Amino acid sequence: MKQIFTLVFVLFFAFQTQAQRWFPVGATFTFTQQFWESPTGIKPAEWKVVDTTTINSKVCKKLMMTKGAGYGTDTTNFIMYIYDSSNIVYWFRHELNKFTVLYDFNKAVGETWTIEAIRGLLSWDDTICTLTARVKEKSMDTINGFPLRTMRIEIDDFPGYFNGFEGKIIEFVGHQRRPRPDPHYSCRSISESSDFFGLRCFDHPDIGFHDFKIVPNCDYAFTSINEFNAAQNLNISPNPATDFFDIKYQNTNKAVATIIVSNLMGQQVLSQKIIEGNQKINASNWSAGVYFYQILQEGKIIANGKLMKI
Repeated sequence: MKQIFTLVFVLFFAFQTQAQRWFPVGATFTFTQQFWESPTGIKPAEWKVVDTTTINSKVCKKLMMTKGAGYGTDTTNFIMYIYDSSNIVYWFRHELNKFTVLYDFNKAVGETWTIEAIRGLLSWDDTICTLTARVKEKSMDTINGFPLRTMRIEIDDFPGYFNGFEGKIIEFVGHQRRPRPDPHYSCRSISESSDFFGLRCFDHPDIGFHDFKIVPNCDYAFTSINEFNAAQNLNISPNPATDFFDIKYQNTNKAVATIIVSNLMGQQVLSQKIIEGNQKINASNWSAGVYFYQILQEGKIIANGKLMKI
């Protein structure tokens, strides 16, 4: 038993000391790419660490999108330069010509770090602002036999803006939702027609391949359903959500309504009566991924759409 323990410790120590740690060359990450205004729906988008380069005397990993919509059309959006040191991952902000902190695993629960940006590239506002990442929870995951630290963060956004970077970060792997904050790396609302929601799979030279099973397979794609909303005063937010979706519903004809939620495999995960006013859907036990909902009233579907759990 002592020999086995020693072997495990030696192997883990070797991994910790010899691995390329964050974003080694050759690592690939497959995210779900969501198209909000297009009939093409949801498809995979692959990001890959393709090379190293030196920026401001730091040897950085070049992480770029190699498959997915938009690839090759906007290098600002689809390339990141990253280096790590002492449990901190730094990200080169091209618009500021400097590095900012992307992840900081030295922070304890309740502590924060800032991600620097400019207020909005599309609005030509070059005012410097910051996103504040706050650690909500720290834990451990074991993937392919490797114990990896994790933390869940929340973002204190620039007032009036949403960047969608909250969620879980896994040591040596990265964010389990998306490769970087807001589509244009800025403290503004999302205005693009597509974005990334959910790390499906990764292939790390040291950790190996892992599939998070949020869709049937890494390359799974499907077209968007024809969403409609006959209940004029129905709103479900936030979407994506981490634990709870808020429903605001005005029941125009006072008939009892029911929301039914199913996963990608067609399995029902929720059936809940809806009353007029505000209420919540508890999604804390759902796996991360895409879900479909229907609102039924008097046996008829009056609304449907998609929900994203992160």
